[in-house]
Amino acid sequence: MEDKPTEALFREIRSTRGFEEIAMQIQTAVFSGKLKVGDRLPNERDLGEIFGVSRATLREALRLLEALGVVEVRRGAQGGTFIVEPGPERAGLLLGAFIHFRHATSEDLNEFRGTFEAETASWAARRATREESQGLYELLEELRRVGPTGTWDAFVDLDLKIHFKIAEISKNQIRIAIMQGIHEVFRRSSLAIARNDSPGWRDQQEKEIGEVIQAIAEHRHDDARQLMQHHVLSNIAVGDKS
Repeated sequence: MEDKPTEALFREIRSTRGFEEIAMQIQTAVFSGKLKVGDRLPNERDLGEIFGVSRATLREALRLLEALGVVEVRRGAQGGTFIVEPGPERAGLLLGAFIHFRHATSEDLNEFRGTFEAETASWAARRATREESQGLYELLEELRRVGPTGTWDAFVDLDLKIHFKIAEISKNQIRIAIMQGIHEVFRRSSLAIARNDSPGWRDQQEKEIGEVIQAIAEHRHDDARQLMQHHVLSNIAVGDKS
């Protein structure tokens, strides 16, 4: 694979925080389509000369871009620094870190979830295939098997899988990334209702999410929205009473 000609894309760095400007210039070239997935950047020496920076500064910029999922550094004879497409899990990790450092609370999450997950379920109902609906029913059966005697963590893990699967079925990459990003906050919020755990409460959870899944499988998008909103808000109400 040939290196992508980049001399005309970038300008010499004059900022004291040069690595950030380098990262921004490369991102801009990617977002504008001037650099595409699979393109290989010039080697460090040549790229350093283009930007007019030391290798240390350049490597810091590449590490930042790698953390963002924009580039991938590959070793070996066919190695180099390549433009890659970040998956939703990468965006999810970054969003999760942002939520953490902004000190988001369970109340913040619950306020957001009420409308976000309802609309996500509605879009899933519009787009679900037969195979995807079957996958949801299989997860529901797992939840029912765990329900009577399983641990709280096992029950919550399966519940989370169902919610994330619904986001995936919506086929909206932003919704998928957001669901992955709020994963840890979502899990922490579950602790607020753990003290209300009981066979009756678990039965109610299974019933409510089962109704959501049925609405999705039958493409009843308005019902899916309303049922998911009821499901989320009922858990918020339980948490508020804890």
